[in-house]
This record gives sequence, C-alpha cells and structure tokens, in this order.
Amino acid sequence: MSCGCSSNPVNLTEAPASIASQLDALTAALFGTVTKLVVDGRVTWTSTCSASLPFIIAGVVPFEGEGLLCYLIRALKEIPGVVLPGILTFADEAARNATAPEFVGQIGSQRDTNKLYVATGIVAGNWDPAVGGTGTVVFANTAARAAAVPGFIGQFGSQTDTGEAYVATGLTAGDWILASAGSSGAFTQNNFTGTGAQTAFTLTQDPGSIVNTWVFVDGVYQNKTTAYGVSGTTLTFTEAPANGAEIQAIVGVMGVTSVVPDDLSVSTAKIQDEAVTTAQLASDAVETAKIKDASVTGDKLSTVAKTRSIFVDLGTIATTGTTTKNIPAPLAGTLIGARLVSTVNLAANDTNYLTFALVNKGQAAAGTTAMFSATDSGTTKATGGAAIAANVARALPLHATAGNATLVSDDVLVFTAAASGTLANTVTNAALRLDFTIAL
Repeated sequence: MSCGCSSNPVNLTEAPASIASQLDALTAALFGTVTKLVVDGRVTWTSTCSASLPFIIAGVVPFEGEGLLCYLIRALKEIPGVVLPGILTFADEAARNATAPEFVGQIGSQRDTNKLYVATGIVAGNWDPAVGGTGTVVFANTAARAAAVPGFIGQFGSQTDTGEAYVATGLTAGDWILASAGSSGAFTQNNFTGTGAQTAFTLTQDPGSIVNTWVFVDGVYQNKTTAYGVSGTTLTFTEAPANGAEIQAIVGVMGVTSVVPDDLSVSTAKIQDEAVTTAQLASDAVETAKIKDASVTGDKLSTVAKTRSIFVDLGTIATTGTTTKNIPAPLAGTLIGARLVSTVNLAANDTNYLTFALVNKGQAAAGTTAMFSATDSGTTKATGGAAIAANVARALPLHATAGNATLVSDDVLVFTAAASGTLANTVTNAALRLDFTIAL
C-alpha cells in the first residue's frame, strides 16, 4: 500500500528500522505538513492532508506530545493494509490489564486515554506508563544509581557517565547490578543471513525459554511461537527468511555469574539473621576490640569458661565418727562435679566404710537440700561403692534432681564424711574439690 499525500510516497509494506522513523515517515506520507496552533490557550494540530483520514475532523487533531503519538498510532493501525510491527492497542484499562506483552519493551497505546505504555514483562498487565512511569531509568552517575529505587525487579537502567546498563535485583535504593556480558546473566546478539531455504539457525547460547528471545528479520519483530520456535540452541523459523534477509536474534538470560559489592556497601540489614557462622570466619579473626563491653553473656560461654572450683582441706578423716566442713558459696551457680583425694588408700568394705554427703543449708542454715546422691555409689562399700586410691581423684555422685545442684551466693554447703563401723585406717591429707558453673 502507498499513500500519496507527500511528494515522496512511502511503501508501508517495508517497515523502517525503528518505530520512531516509521512514525515520522508515515506522518509525512499521510498528513503532509502538520502545524501546531495555539488559540485561546488551546493547543491543536492541523494538517494539509486530512481528507484521507476520517479520524481527523476538519483537519484538526486536539492532542500534542504523548496524546498525538497515541492518536497517530490508533489512526494508522485502523487503515487497512497498514502494519506497525510490535505495537499493540487497547480499548481501555481493562483490555490493557488483560493483554500479555510479546516482549519486554513493547509499546502499547490505550484508546480511551491516549496514553502510551511500555511492557515491563510478558505476563498479562505488565504495562507501565511510557511517560512518568517506571520503565527504563537513567542515572547520571554512580551516586545517582545508589540512590535510585527500582520500580520493579528486572527493571533496566543506564548510567550516563559510563554507558553501562544495569538490572534491578530488589525494590530498595541501590538494588542494581551490572548487566555484564557472560554465559550467564548476559544479553547476546546473534546475526544471520537468510538463504531463502534455511529455517534452522544455531544460537551462541541456550535461552532456556522462548520468552528469553527477541528475533528480527530485516528490522521487523517476529512473533514468538507463530514465527519461530526454540529448542536448546536451535532457532527454527516456520518459514525460511528470504535470501539476503538480515536476521538478528537477541538472547537474554537473566542471571549473574558473580557480584562484587562496593567497599563498605553491605549493611547489617542485608545480612540474614544467624547467617554468619564459624565457617565464614577465619581462625583468630575476632579481636577483643571488636567485642562490645559487657556484651558477652553467660549463654555465649562454654562450660569450661564458666567453671569455678572450690578447694576444701579436710585434713585427716578419723576411723570412727563424722568429719564435717562448712563451705560458703562465693557465687551463684550450679554444682557440676565433686572430687575427693587422699595420700593413702582406703579399701572398700561392706561393714566398715565411709558415706559422703553434701547438704545446702541455704543462707539461713535451715536448708536440707541434698546435693550428693544417697545411693551406695557415694560410699566406700565393696558392694555398689568404691575404694579410695592414694593420690587418685575419687568422683562423688551428684543428686539425680537437677534443681538440687543450684545455689546462690552465700549459701552454706555442709560436707560430711561419716564412718560406719571402724575404718581399716585413717584417711590422711584428704581434700575436696567442688566444681560449679557460675551464673552470668
């Protein structure tokens, strides 16, 4: 189809290289000379060639800027035989929300509002206002990029001073990563030339899905699934491109091979709770200066670090009677162990034996809490008990009830070694060690 309003008719079956140049050419072809008029503050556009367009009443188009472009797109698309590759029109907002873009960046025109939209995805409703919306963002420099808040994940941005392209990874200021080249996270262009017979072409990388491809033949966008298909790295056209046709196949696989944050750019809020484990810390990496005063609490210390011991000189344990020692608790904590040692042996015997006990009298000397087990394991009996070996620590059994092991500062503990019958010998140079974990 040709339109002859201008002196140089344009063949509308041959799409120009870009939408902008197509609109410029078709405007001149269909409208001739277009003039902007301002009358009583009202802006209108007049044309010297409105007869062929019933959409322009009396040669006046009551729009400018975005509205004019939207009006032209609607007018051109309604002319039989005129095709605007890659441009969609919607009757209203409901139609726009129900329309799935064919590719990211596609242009759409809404009839009832004369507004233009840009596709931000390929799901129904993925349209963003082309004017005043959150489509592609431009940063003047690195500082401007760090302060820019993405409108949506996957949004594109370009930095003016470096010419670099970025992709949004989040929805907070600075969530931009460099869209760098590579086998992962790259946008690559494959160029081919048609032969008139060849339908299959090999891409340099597997797009993973047809939605990650944008194919153009002689500058005309090719519809996904109807014009071509993709399997692995093979691009197959439903009809062979003409001999000499220029084929451009863009593959965009969203991903990142590696991201190196800027120095001092990782804040505490960016680190997940409990994500930093010992595997991420080098040996001896945490210095004392890095630990806030009074910030290391008891639950952060090992049992060994919290253990305190009390040593009691028992002197000589006689062969008869009871040896008693009162022990004031210096700190609040929990009894975790008891050991007795002597420089002599005492053989085990079921008739003549020692029974060991430890009672917490509390701070008022009225308590009766047993801290040692009352079983035979706390004796020197031959049955169920154990002998005392010279210079060997003899473990004394703790009470089975965990609460019995708890004490507070200044509790008085009473240790006894009571002889039953007559011991074979005295137990000389006897000593007792009580081990506690302190409460912090």
